[in-house]
Amino acid sequence: MTQEEFASHMMENPADFYYGVLWNKFYRRDIIEQHQLRMDEEISWCEDFMFNLEYIRYAKSVYALQAPIYYYVKTKGSLASQGSSISKTIKMKLMVFEYYNNFYKHVFDEEDYEKIRLQVYRFLVDAARDGMVPPAILPGSKKLGDERSSVCTEAIAGEGILMESYRSRKLLERYLETVALKNGLTITDVCLLLYLSQPHQLKSRKELSDFTGIMRHSLSASLQKLTSKGIIKIEEIRATKTRDGQLNISLLPAAEPIISDLATAQNDYDHTRFDGFSEEELIQYAHLNEKIKENILKVLQ
Repeated sequence: MTQEEFASHMMENPADFYYGVLWNKFYRRDIIEQHQLRMDEEISWCEDFMFNLEYIRYAKSVYALQAPIYYYVKTKGSLASQGSSISKTIKMKLMVFEYYNNFYKHVFDEEDYEKIRLQVYRFLVDAARDGMVPPAILPGSKKLGDERSSVCTEAIAGEGILMESYRSRKLLERYLETVALKNGLTITDVCLLLYLSQPHQLKSRKELSDFTGIMRHSLSASLQKLTSKGIIKIEEIRATKTRDGQLNISLLPAAEPIISDLATAQNDYDHTRFDGFSEEELIQYAHLNEKIKENILKVLQ
């Protein structure tokens, strides 16, 4: 494989031992010595992966041997058991991600990097999933992975109306997670921004809550957070006895990069759903989906 081909494969699952460890690889000594590549003694998490990222930057080609010739026995052990503090753990993870992000900026040109940027940022999400953080270091502290949306394995494989709805929601959340983490937001925040970025007619908090499925108190907290970050502007008309309070919400310039990320997330969502569809099947699906929509509208309108 070329350097670019290997990097593209690694992007799909960078946490896999196939890419991260040293024990299943042969290296060219001349590359290591020429560029003075060494392990970073300051970190104790993913230091081998960081070494590999530096090495691959100078390797013109990579060959994957198909036959297994080395057997590895994994033993228990983690940053938690090594006694690392939560602040040190987070600092190390962010440093590893910076290495990873810079690697792709080096391998790909600026235009190609922009196309894969969200996929690259998924590594930060995957790193957050790693539970290697000492619990209860601080009052109310959580493992880095606790904020990720969970998935019920039985439900996503099940059949029925509710299962289908659950699958679609969890798939969308999977792609929205990256946008949320990258921009320091929650899934609720980006779901709300996704709605606000579309043409809409809903004006009250009650209507927003009903449409988005976000509880009223969570909706208010999210609106307040997005306002404080300068992402949205809210003009509110006070409620009367005959009418709920009306909202006029506009997106500010700070929302533009997030909206761009959301568009990429939607494309990734659709790409997953329609992967392997022929053009004829896509046209047929769109036609059938429109008929389903018409049938539903006859009842709900």
